[in-house]
Amino acid sequence: MDLSPGDISLIVTGIAWLFAGFVVIVTGMGGPLLALPLMAPFVELPTIILVACFVSVPSDILVTIRFFKYIDWKKAWLLSIGSLPGVWAGVLVLKHVPLFWMQLGLGVLLLVFLAWQLLASEEGASEDWDSRAGLLACGAASGFFNGSVGLAGPPLAVCAWKCNWDKDTARGVFGFVFVVAVAATVVLDLWHGLVTETVWWHILVALPAMLIGMAAGLPASKRISQALFRRVLLLVVLAGALTLLYKALLV
Repeated sequence: MDLSPGDISLIVTGIAWLFAGFVVIVTGMGGPLLALPLMAPFVELPTIILVACFVSVPSDILVTIRFFKYIDWKKAWLLSIGSLPGVWAGVLVLKHVPLFWMQLGLGVLLLVFLAWQLLASEEGASEDWDSRAGLLACGAASGFFNGSVGLAGPPLAVCAWKCNWDKDTARGVFGFVFVVAVAATVVLDLWHGLVTETVWWHILVALPAMLIGMAAGLPASKRISQALFRRVLLLVVLAGALTLLYKALLV
């Protein structure tokens, strides 16, 4: 039986979010970073972004529930509050700066951070980054990335790395902040009528695939060590950089 392009795109969506679900439950973030490059050759970019928003809400809720007792609420609220003006600024800048330059510039910025960390010696927690001002700034950066290029995770990964957060605290905080930010985005998408029948079909495929991936990754989420978790945070930043450069140069 021959498969139509639409059938193939739905199969790819299911596979992409199966792996994305595994990554989300282990790290607390990174699902869209994995799903986007896998889906991009077969699915239109606006559909990918909308599917990521809708599927991320239940996944972020599950992550929040899984790590609820570890959440540092001061960190969670400061990051969430900081993200709101960041989203506004990102959308505003996007209106005046071509998307290509936004994606290219932010991708290069993340690569510079990675190079800086590789050249620097191992550090303990940074009080400057973990201060009220530092958390508000990290939240604003996350909101800016979300509002301009649709990727909120890398700035939070940078924050958790610099602050040397406990892995469970980080995943709980990530889940809560993403629930707030992504849920607001979903409401706006529905309000503006952006969700088409095609998008709904992809959501219906992606959601169960993501849940299966999260269930498969649950044992790994319990066993991951603090040292490995910090390395994974840097991999999330790298994935964010490569995704932005991929979107800028190839999509």
